[in-house]
Amino acid sequence: MRPWILLGLAFGGWLQGASAAYVVSNAMSGLVYSNLAAAVTASAQNDRLVMIGDEILAATLVVSNRILTIDSDGSVRTIRGSTNCVYDMILVTGTNATLTLGAPGGSDTAPTLIIDGGRNAGVSNLYDMFYLDLGWLNIQPGVVLRNLASVDTGAVNNNAGVIEMVGGRIENNTAAYGAGIFNNTGDTRLQGGSITGNTANVGGGVYNQAVVLYEGFIVGYGGKLDMTGGRIAGNQASAAGGGIYNMGALELSGGRVERNTAGAGGGVLHFNGTTYGMVLKGSAVIASNTASTGSGIYYNNDANTWLSLAEGGRVDPENDVWLATTSMPVMLAAPLTGKGGAARITPPLYSTNLYVLGTQAAGDQWMVSNYYGKFTVTPSGVPGENWYVGTDGRLSHVDPAGIPPSITAVTVTTGTVEMGVVPAYVAWDGVVERATQVVSRGWNFQALPTNAYTVIDGRVVLVPDQAIGVFRMRRE
Repeated sequence: MRPWILLGLAFGGWLQGASAAYVVSNAMSGLVYSNLAAAVTASAQNDRLVMIGDEILAATLVVSNRILTIDSDGSVRTIRGSTNCVYDMILVTGTNATLTLGAPGGSDTAPTLIIDGGRNAGVSNLYDMFYLDLGWLNIQPGVVLRNLASVDTGAVNNNAGVIEMVGGRIENNTAAYGAGIFNNTGDTRLQGGSITGNTANVGGGVYNQAVVLYEGFIVGYGGKLDMTGGRIAGNQASAAGGGIYNMGALELSGGRVERNTAGAGGGVLHFNGTTYGMVLKGSAVIASNTASTGSGIYYNNDANTWLSLAEGGRVDPENDVWLATTSMPVMLAAPLTGKGGAARITPPLYSTNLYVLGTQAAGDQWMVSNYYGKFTVTPSGVPGENWYVGTDGRLSHVDPAGIPPSITAVTVTTGTVEMGVVPAYVAWDGVVERATQVVSRGWNFQALPTNAYTVIDGRVVLVPDQAIGVFRMRRE
């Protein structure tokens, strides 16, 4: 890893290129410069520097306690690293430092600002492209960070700063750790764009450390990886965490983690989090990843943290959630929305009554009986031995799908009818039907429109003023 003492480097004595051609224009002052270092030094707060040509950096570019934007003039412009850059291509340092790459309205399909690590030009001494020392990096659509061959971390190394990726592409970089992003003790917010085709030993797409280490032990926590949109796709880790390697706080509420590859944790590997777990919710999807263990998620709660599912978050059936210990059921943090499966669970051992699905609060146990049918179990490999998640969240040989759905207790209050459902989960993956009369010696059951009822805590609640009839449940 990068020696921390290097954060105290003195910044000065920049090497200037021999060419006098102008490559940068300050959109605020109208002045032009032959290199970015001169343009940054002369800039004022909130200036916008526009690349009007290409540049090979003559030294590490430093943005210190300044708010700047670097954009292109609409043509494809490239800023490339060189062997003269020490450790980083660009250093963003100071609590008041914010660097924005590109501008709203850019296109990720037709990018115009390219940050190139110089791998194809033989540059192999860099530790990263961007190093954030308390600084803020904002990446807009139309920006590409590519071709870094790092000796340490990936395209962006975040040390107690903030990465905000609204759009853009981080692609085709190699590093030992987190080839796309290495989030050390800071916040990384992925709202759009893509992290694709990156390769590392650990954390092909993103390495979310977000912890303070001392002699290999976690002594503190700081920061989070928060993904609300975009894609982490097609990345590779030779050891663990093809898409994401996670040691800290991780919340996926949107976007897709797909087609990543690793030895363990093809999509995500969570390990050693003593305070924070992983949350999968909203519209987030983990799909089509590959690994020897935990193709979707490899989850190790060796310190009693939880993998929590809520809303529409899901791991597509061809991927699994591999649980590393017997003390770690998948936790339902809120009702699950939508139809279809939520995840396929691979237990640490196959044993009747092993707890694999639960809730964090005892009063929320209704969610297990409501949604257990959205979870399947990876076959054990023993011929004729079938496993299921039971209505109580424990492993069972009994297929709950064989339990006929029925309506149990009916409660009538002023203008409202509530019906208990057994098994409860069919209220979400089934249809409520009502009959009002006998036709041809049978009830004329018709499906109720979905706006005629809601499902609350495992109960079907009819909208007031519904016609009286005979009700039943039917699986779709």
